[in-house]
Amino acid sequence: MVKALQPHVKLTMNVASESTKAKARMFLAADQINVDDIEFVIDLFIDYNVRDYVMFVKDEADKLHVVDFVDTNYGRLLPSANPPVTEFQKKFGQCEERLAERLRLPLVTSEFACEGSGIDTNGRGTFLIIEEMALQRNPTKTRARIEGELQRTLGARKIIQRALGLIEDRRFPQWAACYRNSTLP
Repeated sequence: MVKALQPHVKLTMNVASESTKAKARMFLAADQINVDDIEFVIDLFIDYNVRDYVMFVKDEADKLHVVDFVDTNYGRLLPSANPPVTEFQKKFGQCEERLAERLRLPLVTSEFACEGSGIDTNGRGTFLIIEEMALQRNPTKTRARIEGELQRTLGARKIIQRALGLIEDRRFPQWAACYRNSTLP
């Protein structure tokens, strides 16, 4: 993927430490990738799912913004979590704030818990959301309120709701807990 993208866009890779950065550089260089053209950002609280929860939008003036949804780490960081979420754990879900600050972009905040594995878009205003995920992560919100928040934060014009997520998600024990006791109104 890096080889395909590198000639066309500037690449930035998030890594958790200097040692991870060194390993990534070595791995990429072994595949004849020019690592000098890649920016590496060290963030102790980054995880491999950053692709799941950072979303960008443009406003009417074509200015880029970072959207800051609540991250629940597959439901494990919900306010009702038992044991309660520690301050250390919360930092993993605050990637958007750090990214917006680093890129000097405005932040659009939301109380809606949204994870990339439960939402997709065609980039032109149509969104597909997994209703099961949206309602489980946002137990006090109605479908209409969730759709309104997607319109406000992401500019959604058409929202297609799938009742259930992928069956593959239920095959992995760490994800299965997210769907237990999930009820649809």
